[in-house]
Amino acid sequence: MMFSIKFKTGSLDERRQHEKIICILERLGIAQTMNHFIKSLSSGEQKRLSLALELIDDPKIIFLDECTTGLDSSSSKQCIKLLKNLAMEGRTVICTIHQPSASILKTFDHLYAMSDGCCIYSGSSDNLLPFLRQLELVCPCYYNPVDYLLEISNNADITFLVKQINNGKNEEFRKNFNNNFEMIDGDNKNRAVIASENSSRTPSFSYRLWQLTIRNWLLIRRDKSNVVMRLSIHLMVGIMIGILYSKIGNDANEILNEFKFIFILN
Repeated sequence: MMFSIKFKTGSLDERRQHEKIICILERLGIAQTMNHFIKSLSSGEQKRLSLALELIDDPKIIFLDECTTGLDSSSSKQCIKLLKNLAMEGRTVICTIHQPSASILKTFDHLYAMSDGCCIYSGSSDNLLPFLRQLELVCPCYYNPVDYLLEISNNADITFLVKQINNGKNEEFRKNFNNNFEMIDGDNKNRAVIASENSSRTPSFSYRLWQLTIRNWLLIRRDKSNVVMRLSIHLMVGIMIGILYSKIGNDANEILNEFKFIFILN
């Protein structure tokens, strides 16, 4: 997180950088793992950390690909709650999601469902079932609406769905957004701190290069066994090549071997 904030913002002093990181991690519920290595985090914590890295420079538009994949139901719901909160603060959050539960589905303002490259529904989550009822498709009360829509698109001709929604151009169902949503916490101070830093200027190329150099050196220090192994291999290969092509430069008859030697070095 420190590397990310230095690499993206740069102009903030260290105290403000630390405050911003704490605020983001607390909102994501992973502040208690702040001093842990990534490899020791659970899959849910790693997913939330990847989102935290994107929030460092306060983006106005966030694109996410299957942000709940690999998470349990509790972690998925917390992740979607966070995204909903970000959307309600003025950001635009666009994400693909793999078979959400009914409770997660209701948090989305707009749904855009596709099948075979065509749009079969475009509108709010609350209007999905009324849309299907217009086509005399009644979702059973014990069904997840998304599962029912998926079942229809896989087992029936989708032409009537595409025609009804005009391949996504029909905006009749894009109303009555579900914006009554409970925040994860009521800490407005954290949100204010994050939002107040959106004017940070982009650091210079030389500063970013310096940060990358420090990061690579840190990775080398942490993985000593890999460094020792690579140095040993380079040393052994160097000795073997040196013995194999020893003194070939003193004999003009070895010109072909000299070309081979140069090729190996490159």
